[in-house]
Amino acid sequence: MREYVETVADAYNEFSRELLNKVDAGKSVHGTFEITDAHITILHNKRQQHHIISKRRKQSKRYIAAELLWYLSRSRRVDFIGKYANKWNTILNEHNEVESNYGYWMFSSDAGRQWQNVVSLLQRSPDTRRAQIMLSPNRSQLDAFNIKDLQCTIYLGFQVRDGELDMFTRMRSNDVVFGFGNDAPVFMTLQELMALQLGVKVGRYHHAADSLHVYINDIDRLDTESTAGTLFAEPTAADVKVFEWLTIYDNKTISPVKALELFKLTESNLFNSVYNLIGGE
Repeated sequence: MREYVETVADAYNEFSRELLNKVDAGKSVHGTFEITDAHITILHNKRQQHHIISKRRKQSKRYIAAELLWYLSRSRRVDFIGKYANKWNTILNEHNEVESNYGYWMFSSDAGRQWQNVVSLLQRSPDTRRAQIMLSPNRSQLDAFNIKDLQCTIYLGFQVRDGELDMFTRMRSNDVVFGFGNDAPVFMTLQELMALQLGVKVGRYHHAADSLHVYINDIDRLDTESTAGTLFAEPTAADVKVFEWLTIYDNKTISPVKALELFKLTESNLFNSVYNLIGGE
């Protein structure tokens, strides 16, 4: 499956349409109906396109804001994010940690400061094909990680072409209802921040999954008529300063609560909207 659409809501509609065809065909796989090798490209990454408005699948802006903030904290602990979605409390290890805080793999010094390295690479060589961030540990090292939480996203790729930053997300597995609807808005927001860091325009967002699926219990949440709405305020240069401070802070993790305090004090656009959505908890 390969589709080209205008908004993340259009993408959800197309995925829903194809998955409903799978439901009609009646062949399920491990309690799901799936599309294998699913590809979708969102052509224009605009602010108003990041939120899916659907009567059938309620998308929580508050949770997406919390997930973005959790990523920027670089902490794998679930104390914060577990308040917004209980699923995290069911897959933690004995240290109260999970593997799927993608911000840990993007920004932390322990994971090689991959985001910062990609930005530097693109600044030096804008036409490079090497700008990738790996979000999953080496499979030969799995015994050292929490096997209850094997990351769904394998890597993020970036290309600057014709003065625009394109982003490529590759997933081994993606739940369309509660995965894609949260993952794509957060990744597209990060794409915008990197574009500002590089001084280029935002280009296309490409999303691919080996298995894009819907669980049988969630079929009623598929929607072919959802529309797009505003998620966060448009990022500015002030947001880039906050973002860069958060992602390099002493090369250590910063608590989400401390980050919220920072957002409240800044003149940033995007991050103040994150603060307002979460409610200053």
